[in-house]
Amino acid sequence: MRIGWTDEHAHDHLIDAQAIDTTSIFDDHRVESRIDSLDKQIDSVSLWPGPGYDAFQILSLDVDIDSADSSRSIRRIGNNGDDIGVLTFDGIRHFQIGGFSYFLPEDEQACIRLRLGDHLHRKGEVYRVRVRMLVLDSSYVASFRSHLLSEMRRLEERNAELEREFAKSQQTIERVTQLERQLEVIRSSRVWRFAEGFRRLFYHRFLGRFPGLRSRALDASRRRVRQQFSGDKVNTASSNELAVLGVLAGNSLKLDSRDDAYQVLVDHWEAIRPNDEAIAKAISEFAIKPLISIVMPVFDTPVDWLRQAIDSVLAQRYDNFELCLVDDCSTTPATLEYLANLEHPQIVKMKLDVNSHISAATNHGIQNARGDYIAFLDHDDLIDVDALYHVCVGVNQLDPDVIYTDEDYIDDSGHRFRPNFKPDFSPDLLLSHNYITHLLVVKRILIDEVGGFDPAYDGAQDYDFVIRLSEIAGSILHIPKVLYHWRQSNHSSSTHVAAKPYVQERTRALLKSATERRGIEADILNANLPHFFYTRRRFSGTPSVSIIVPFRDEPTLLETCLNNVLKKSTYNEYEIIGVNNQSESALTFELMEAYRANPRVRFIDYDQPFNFSTIINRGAAEARGEYLVFLNNDIEIITWQWIEELLCQAAQQGIGVVGGKLFYPDNTVQHAGIVVGIDGYAGHTHKRIACHAQGYGNRLQLVSNVSAVTGAFMMVGRELFHSVGGFDEVEFPVACNDVDFCLRVMDAGYWNVFTPYAQAYHLESASRGYEMTEEKRKRFQREKERFVERHASFLELGDPFYNRNLSLDNESFMIRTPIAMDEVE
Repeated sequence: MRIGWTDEHAHDHLIDAQAIDTTSIFDDHRVESRIDSLDKQIDSVSLWPGPGYDAFQILSLDVDIDSADSSRSIRRIGNNGDDIGVLTFDGIRHFQIGGFSYFLPEDEQACIRLRLGDHLHRKGEVYRVRVRMLVLDSSYVASFRSHLLSEMRRLEERNAELEREFAKSQQTIERVTQLERQLEVIRSSRVWRFAEGFRRLFYHRFLGRFPGLRSRALDASRRRVRQQFSGDKVNTASSNELAVLGVLAGNSLKLDSRDDAYQVLVDHWEAIRPNDEAIAKAISEFAIKPLISIVMPVFDTPVDWLRQAIDSVLAQRYDNFELCLVDDCSTTPATLEYLANLEHPQIVKMKLDVNSHISAATNHGIQNARGDYIAFLDHDDLIDVDALYHVCVGVNQLDPDVIYTDEDYIDDSGHRFRPNFKPDFSPDLLLSHNYITHLLVVKRILIDEVGGFDPAYDGAQDYDFVIRLSEIAGSILHIPKVLYHWRQSNHSSSTHVAAKPYVQERTRALLKSATERRGIEADILNANLPHFFYTRRRFSGTPSVSIIVPFRDEPTLLETCLNNVLKKSTYNEYEIIGVNNQSESALTFELMEAYRANPRVRFIDYDQPFNFSTIINRGAAEARGEYLVFLNNDIEIITWQWIEELLCQAAQQGIGVVGGKLFYPDNTVQHAGIVVGIDGYAGHTHKRIACHAQGYGNRLQLVSNVSAVTGAFMMVGRELFHSVGGFDEVEFPVACNDVDFCLRVMDAGYWNVFTPYAQAYHLESASRGYEMTEEKRKRFQREKERFVERHASFLELGDPFYNRNLSLDNESFMIRTPIAMDEVE
């Protein structure tokens, strides 16, 4: 690394290494230089990586001014997207993946420049430049470079494709605009006005004199609406891939026939839907029949969309509801005319004198609602005919404070597609993005307590609202049924990121507010896609960490593992405890002897037949650290800040076990959290898909809660580990022990977490082998049966961070078949 400066005339000046005090400590990748005796104004500081820097990160770059009487900072940047934005590059490719920036020099003259702004240099001042960086290990930098370059090409191709799609969309918008003009001409015609006048005369004057006849007419209308929304007119179909919409629906898994599978499931749901008599009987047996107020702000909504939304409410088979329509000062004549003529005994209409925007309009509806529960419906979306019925089932069973459901998408032709099957309440996933969205139903008293929606976050107001609700709610119920149909349109932020460009920053602001409210110090970083975030919490002090590595021979694996930890860990407060289980190779003992000179490394012996749980417990008993890391000897670290990334989760109050993201050597996913119940026991989600894939709901790129993580790469507090009894040495000596341990931590009231920001390669069973022999198969089966017996109730209820609509036959978030669904209905 060579450091220089650029003057105000854009002339580069490489500093003479003989004339300055320069120290280069490449073991921990730091460079410091001083720039003094200048007679020219400095415009920017320049960094020339030069040879030996094939790929690297800049963790920090500081420029300070030292004078005779003081020292002050001019510039400081860190490794996140906002800071890196102040740099300019010559001959260097810049990538941002998972919240981190990577630099790939293209030649030896490549340069990074940091502009110093308007600072005026004074005589006698000395510039001090400090660079802290991470240089990627040469063992995999070639494949890393290849991956990044291919990813860049893919993104460039995708960008071109989106530009073409945008051009097509513009043509469609122009066509729709022409049709709207034609419709306005029709509505202004004499024939149309005469028909509307006759309808009002018939409805108000004639039917108004005969309440019984009017009621029967309303019932008949309601039945027709129900038939429309329970019949074949609302179907699933394939749809064009749209950026965030596709991610939320999990299309990044690239699984064939996903929409076809959903069509089969929707048909199955319709076939088994209870008839009116069965629903009426069930409702009559409810102990609680709450009035539900559905609040719907309206602003210039296309009449067809608004009519469909209202009809989906009027079709509800649970009929103790009111629909609160809040016209936020609409200006479109067709919308105003439709609202003016809308009459129904269960519809409450309100009109604001000025356009107050979404939060104020929603709050107005809440203030005038009479319901015990408040539900929220966008003015162009639809709800299932039994949405309120299923809400009331939940109310009678659990009396929850907050209820949310699964959802899918619907296009203008009525086709349903790409369901979003959500997990149960997941507080860490909620700090990554608003996965709850629709349908949302909340106790009125809880809304009064949080104060409704905050207009400061319009565009992300529902996200802020849900987060504040989650902070005080006693119980949050997830109904794993698709009861909400979210309309796809060019005006929706779910399908067109550019539709609401201000949302991203408002969302960052509300997440920052949420962490401050909770007394958590955190940086809110952009994740891999718009509307997704990494809430990177900070931990206090420098807690000590004990890294426990079980092994038996395999000296090459062990050396690679230990060297990776020693060379690629930017965190310093750690020790390594190697637990030797009856090694025999002379090379192993030579390797152990060589490491004894390193004060960070020590070895203990377990001279008994292999029992993984006992080995782990033995290492934990010898540990001095406040936090324990269990690391298989076939692990090779990728992320230099891996300890910090695990710690910033594990050190938080209420967090139990934390696991990272593991890859096979072919750069496919090996571990990204464990779903309990897959294959009758447990399975690793997203197994064998590409390392850069987004995963279902983008979860491969987000911090989220999981039921369990692998014992090959996990962190847990030492006190917590011992308080739950460690790994079970008796029942689970070889298999099932890590999942059993995680579930016992959950039972103790802690949240387990998966983070994609701590990454490593895992050879998986390279040292011990797979369950191939008959003896091993029988032993695994015995331990699996014990696991199923111990955790029978958990398996019966299902993994809360999965979804019962997803298959337990594989690890790829496939939709369950109707036959499998019958088992959980």
